[in-house]
Amino acid sequence: MSKHSIPEGFVRCRFEVPVPFSDNLEVYHRVHDDGVTIGAWVLEDYRNGGPMAHGGFLMTLGDMATGHAVNQVKGTKRFTVHISFNMHFYSVVPVGAWVEVNARVTKEGRELVFANCDYVVAGKIVGHADAVMKSAEIRPGKQPARDA
Repeated sequence: MSKHSIPEGFVRCRFEVPVPFSDNLEVYHRVHDDGVTIGAWVLEDYRNGGPMAHGGFLMTLGDMATGHAVNQVKGTKRFTVHISFNMHFYSVVPVGAWVEVNARVTKEGRELVFANCDYVVAGKIVGHADAVMKSAEIRPGKQPARDA
């Protein structure tokens, strides 16, 4: 567990179904009128070969943030997956920094949903990502596809 304090309003991020990959990360979220914010301290375990956050870790935060934002709009009783996720890194995120990923839905159709997110450290935007997701109703008697 992190020795850092968690900013007010954030709670531990957990999915309704177990997601071992992200459940093992110390990640927090806060829901607000404009969308969802995911927050995390960049721990030593989350760095690349240098003293900064690994790009894959940052992309994971964006994936989680945009997914949560879609669930806020479409509801959680749906099967939602990313079709596309594109990130732009503007500057490094150093180990020890608190990073917030502010996600919002920008357009929604019956099943396709578009969202984006900004990565913020100490009030400065350090990255941006755009996502396209499919969010479909789970049909009675059908189970969503799972990895074998």
